[in-house]
Amino acid sequence: ELRIPLLESLYQTHRGYTPLPKYPSISRDLNFVLPESVSWTELSSVVSQSAGALLAGTSFSGQYRGKQIEADRKSYVITCRFMAPDRTLTAEEVDAAVQKIIATCQQQLSATLRA
Repeated sequence: ELRIPLLESLYQTHRGYTPLPKYPSISRDLNFVLPESVSWTELSSVVSQSAGALLAGTSFSGQYRGKQIEADRKSYVITCRFMAPDRTLTAEEVDAAVQKIIATCQQQLSATLRA
């Protein structure tokens, strides 16, 4: 049995949207070599917490285990997207956030940056 009045009451006529950003974002890929015990979730969390307010998001870009990396380590590539709602970011602002991410990952996760 289909209850049309119930379905009509659940239907939302107002559709929300998010306007396109006025200012461009800047993306940086960071390739970290980490101990095998570090998970993607842990890396993503540390990056998000250390990057500051300019970080708009992160995404997984790749994982590698192989000859060029020690047996008890792996490589994760994380893409960091930076954006400010009120201006175009400068390279210096993004570089400062990236350096903070790298330093925090080195300290908390024993990560090294892969060339």
